Amino acid sequence: MSSYTLFIFEGEKIEKNIYENMKKHFLTDVENTMIICAFCTHIYALNNKLIKDPDQDVFILLRDMPHNTHLKSISKKKVSEIYMFFDYDGHVPGASDENLKSLVSTFDDETENGKLFISYPMVEALKHPCIVSDFKSAVVTSEKSYKTFVNKECTQKNKPYVDFNQYTNKQWKYLIDEHTEKMNYIMEGEYKSPTKYFSPKDIFLMQQKSYITPSNKVSVLSGFPVFLVDFYGVSKLESLIS
Repeated sequence: MSSYTLFIFEGEKIEKNIYENMKKHFLTDVENTMIICAFCTHIYALNNKLIKDPDQDVFILLRDMPHNTHLKSISKKKVSEIYMFFDYDGHVPGASDENLKSLVSTFDDETENGKLFISYPMVEALKHPCIVSDFKSAVVTSEKSYKTFVNKECTQKNKPYVDFNQYTNKQWKYLIDEHTEKMNYIMEGEYKSPTKYFSPKDIFLMQQKSYITPSNKVSVLSGFPVFLVDFYGVSKLESLIS
């Protein structure tokens, strides 16, 4: 019986472009059939649905949405892994760090409820290393204008990184290296390649402790390279990008 790996994205377009390009370069050896779907709103709206119905299954919730009709023919029993990608989006109405803490605790296993990966402050964080000389110190306020800022800076300073769906293997390796070093800096205080795994929950708690609570800001970090660390492990991913 064939199994499926399900990728759940916050949006329908940008995250899909990132996924399709990332898959071409780094997910070529996945045995399961990979499928994608979108929630089409922020993580806090998902949390509200789960509060109203604690027994709600996320796969069933997504499958019943009009824009995810392609999931209708798939049995939940055949979905062996679920990966979720959402933005931190601390500026949106209803944003709650306590709720997000609960979500990263609930969605912490891809073979059960699913595993949640957060981009701080939002999906455009992936291209942030190409617009600054010191990504280690990239700390921002979560605002709607962040997307415009990053895209404008990227267009002016490093245009090859503007379009997510055009990234080369070399560009991906650069971004993965920068973001994984940044992850290690957030967690360990050293800007270097990690030597151990950090869970999305660990990362959120450290973001909360070091940045969100004291300054109402986040240290810029994309959830996609963090996912690759989780998926391949530290050693194998390092060999893939070396």
